[in-house]
Amino acid sequence: MDGLFPRGKKRRYTARLQVPTQFLNIVGRKEIWQATGTADYEEAVEFRVKWKRQMLAQWNAALAGQQPLTAKSRYQIAAELAASRGQEYRTADDVSEMAIEKLLGRVELLKANKDSPDSDAAQAILGGVAIPKMTLMEVAESMPERYPEDWKTKTERGKKVWERRWLRPAEKFVALIGNDPEFTQIERKQAVAFRDALKDRVIDEDYKAESAMTELQNLNGLWKRHHVALGVDIEDVPPSPWRNLSTPLSKLAEGDGQKLEIPMQNLMKIIAPGALSAMNEEARDLIYVLIETGARQAEVTDLPPGSIHLEHEIPHIEIKKETGEFSRTIKNKASKRRIPLVGIGLEALRRHPQGFPRYRGKGTFSAAANAFLHENKLLPEDITIGGTRHSYESRMVDAHFSNEDRAAMMGHSIKRVRGREVYGNPLSLAEKLSIAEAIKLIPALT
Repeated sequence: MDGLFPRGKKRRYTARLQVPTQFLNIVGRKEIWQATGTADYEEAVEFRVKWKRQMLAQWNAALAGQQPLTAKSRYQIAAELAASRGQEYRTADDVSEMAIEKLLGRVELLKANKDSPDSDAAQAILGGVAIPKMTLMEVAESMPERYPEDWKTKTERGKKVWERRWLRPAEKFVALIGNDPEFTQIERKQAVAFRDALKDRVIDEDYKAESAMTELQNLNGLWKRHHVALGVDIEDVPPSPWRNLSTPLSKLAEGDGQKLEIPMQNLMKIIAPGALSAMNEEARDLIYVLIETGARQAEVTDLPPGSIHLEHEIPHIEIKKETGEFSRTIKNKASKRRIPLVGIGLEALRRHPQGFPRYRGKGTFSAAANAFLHENKLLPEDITIGGTRHSYESRMVDAHFSNEDRAAMMGHSIKRVRGREVYGNPLSLAEKLSIAEAIKLIPALT
């Protein structure tokens, strides 16, 4: 190995290290030498590797003292310097809580290397640098830099796929809660809200259960990788807020989505006078519309004003592809339909004739609704607001409406229901109104 030279009668090796250009002003010479204390070549190689790592870490720390650095860079330099001395970086609080023998071991290490109390090494070994606060998006964006071994050898396309593995779920999470949270401060209830929002998209047939499970798994992976990159032992990584949250989604992947409809007793609790009085008005009335239309969440949250027809002979909403200011797509051709408004759903839209701008195009309604309904014991923990759609169809089944009538109301393909081409006129708005009136829910009198 270059940089090792046997010296003297005992042929013990001396290690040489050439000083990189950026450190010349700090070191003051082009190369340094260090006795290894061994005549065994393999031991000498191991010594030089550790010595080189230690010196580079020290020089990096010294160089850092000459220029402004971000909290992230200061931490990384301290972590590298601690690792070069065979120590895992710990904050001062963690060090103070160590067993006395471990703490003294760190102090003795500093003494053995003749490091002063105010040295960079002392800062690194005794935890004098705070762990940087990174947001979720910053952590996701940092993956290529922190794990170059997993990224650099890939093709350009492979690099993008690997980057999106972390960025995609992070972007979805940020969009859901409306801000980019400090990563290590993400709460379990926020993670649960994200899981429930994904679940609702699966129930609405806007997303595959397998894809939703992957998003949760990748966030768990991001949590683990972030802490490992900070120098935390794998067994000491704190529990991920997204741990074990994919089980309900695995049931949906197995085709058990029908089990997640909202039971009738819970529907009646939700529509009871005053039950939702603490909710914001848009969220409350969105729930009422979903209950009495059976529509997918996005079909109602993203309704443009022009698709709300309250002055029509039969008040209704229109689900269709939109362009312009309120541009939106629909799931498929069968989803295009008119849905009559009755009962509490009609009353809700009369209060919001322009739709629901607070939630339009944002995807945040599901989390807000589920959080409120679960916290107030209006929904069982394993059921989400997405269950209104399944409940609506069950109400039609209980009222003995045909499979084809149900498909027309729900926006399902009648061709698929029949198993053949469809002929004749579609279900009229008046006929749909009679169905909606037959299954309309009436709040209990208080």
